[in-house]
Amino acid sequence: VQTVITINSNASGGLASYTFGLTGTGKGPEIKVEGNYYYTQSGDVFTGWREIFANDTTPDHLDGTIFGEVSVGNTGELTFRITNTGDSGLDISEPFVAGPDSAHFRVTSISGLTNIPAGNNREFKVKFEPLDAGVKQVQVLIPSNDGDEDTFIFQVRGTAVNSPQLELERWTGIAWVDGRPEFDFNNVDVGSGEDH
Repeated sequence: VQTVITINSNASGGLASYTFGLTGTGKGPEIKVEGNYYYTQSGDVFTGWREIFANDTTPDHLDGTIFGEVSVGNTGELTFRITNTGDSGLDISEPFVAGPDSAHFRVTSISGLTNIPAGNNREFKVKFEPLDAGVKQVQVLIPSNDGDEDTFIFQVRGTAVNSPQLELERWTGIAWVDGRPEFDFNNVDVGSGEDH
């Protein structure tokens, strides 16, 4: 934006007018991403929102980018907030995950979102649904029309653990076979017992 300003003066012996130009650039759309963190330390619980910086490759509990341990077959979930701190609309495309471990993660809760007006925000979730045990890490990518961060990238990490397997044994030390989880105690009176 450019403009010219002229100041007229009626002072004697001075300039009749003074003219100068001003040039400025609008901020445009500006993406800010925050993670909703939750962790405990020495018995204290900490929660809130913390900014994640573009191209952050180090997941951390402090910015809500670590799932912690999730059993194989179960689901962990993290929530993120996109804020437009600029002065015009932020157009975004659906966030997505990429990387060798991407089969274990998916983005949810943001369908249909295309524009975030200046000063507004939207939330989305990333789910961790591990298929096998081990440490899993992916990039989360948010394409947008931000002038200097057209694709905002950060990483999340989760640790997948195998669920414990329960094995029952009879007092004889012989393991029960799958499909035989029943044992008949016959009739037992209340207050008494029967050992097997």
